[in-house]
Amino acid sequence: MGAIRNLNILDLINKHKTQVFVETGSGYGTGIFTALQFPFQAVLSVEIDKEQAELLNKFFRFDNRVRVFNDISFNFLKDILPKIPLNVPCFIFLDAHFPGADLGKSKFSDEQNESIRMPLSEELKLIKELRINKGAKDLILIDDIMLYDDDNQYEASHQKKTMDILPKKDRNCLGQFIDIFQDSHKPTILNKEQGWLILEPK
Repeated sequence: MGAIRNLNILDLINKHKTQVFVETGSGYGTGIFTALQFPFQAVLSVEIDKEQAELLNKFFRFDNRVRVFNDISFNFLKDILPKIPLNVPCFIFLDAHFPGADLGKSKFSDEQNESIRMPLSEELKLIKELRINKGAKDLILIDDIMLYDDDNQYEASHQKKTMDILPKKDRNCLGQFIDIFQDSHKPTILNKEQGWLILEPK
């Protein structure tokens, strides 16, 4: 899927003065590696595959800012977000979906529990509850929004026709996700790759 390294996130980091990088879906660690190019105080990520989480923690042990948790993304966010002071802006990158698929360990549709297979809806609601509603000015970046948007075309939209990757519960609901943050964040949609949604605090 899309890679955060292909975006110019420096301007966003500087504009919103984000201090902590929070990522769901570590994968091969490209998000972590990208984050380490910037002066974040901490780089916190979660990977559902235990073996991969352990491997990443070993690989990134050269930088004590990094910690990779082994859990599902919802539990990770529920645990970690309240521990970050509300006056510390976070850069939250939501990229957890299709457990094991990007690692070649499973097929995109193997996980039957959609809250685990495609947890974006629950993640966004939790961030709103634990952070935004309490005054936090977090920046939110979402990858692969083509999965939730049938109305627009993205560079990689053709992939949806060849893989069973669309959500069964939350279909064509990108607008609903944006509405969750309509009072607190300005949305920007990027059509490159599989699509990106940037939610910037107002």
